[in-house]
Parts: sequence; structure tokens; C-alpha cells
Amino acid sequence: MSLLLAIILTAGSGAAANVQVAEPNPSKMTRAEIRAHNDKVGKEHPLFIRCRRDIEIGTLAKAKTVCRTTRDWAEADYAGNRTARDTVRILHETNGNIGN
Repeated sequence: MSLLLAIILTAGSGAAANVQVAEPNPSKMTRAEIRAHNDKVGKEHPLFIRCRRDIEIGTLAKAKTVCRTTRDWAEADYAGNRTARDTVRILHETNGNIGN
């Protein structure tokens, strides 16, 4: 587990950070349910839900909203950074010669 993930999980010394709630499933929640959940836990809680709007390349009208908990976003960032580091390491070890 990354240091960033550990910091996010332990962050928040306020009362809202100590609230015990069930693990949410943001993909099955409405915006109103997400808002109510976030009001209950507070911004510093690892189960605070953040949403991002991904616009499809080539169009301004078609977009998909992706909602995850702060902890899930941190895990996704860590996994992406780990993949990038591994790719760069392999390229350095093989001098860029990968495959045949």
C-alpha cells in the first residue's frame, strides 16, 4: 500500500472522519444519495465520494460520470503510477528493446 493511500486512510481528525458508515457503491447511487452520504461522512473521510465527468474524445455531448470513494481514487492513482514506474524500469533494463 502506498504512503499516499495510508495518509488518506488516516487523515481527518474531525468528528466527521470518525463516522462509521457502510461501504458505499457509488456506481449504483443517485446524486441525491451521494450528496446525503457525503454530508454524513465529511470531506476528510476515506469513504467520501468524488465524481469526475469523462468526456468522450471527439464529442462534447457524450460524457460518462465516474464516482468513487476517496480511497478508491487513491488506489487507482497508485496502481497507475506503479504501472508507469514498472514500464520505465523495464525500458531502462532492456535499453528499449522489448519483444522480438
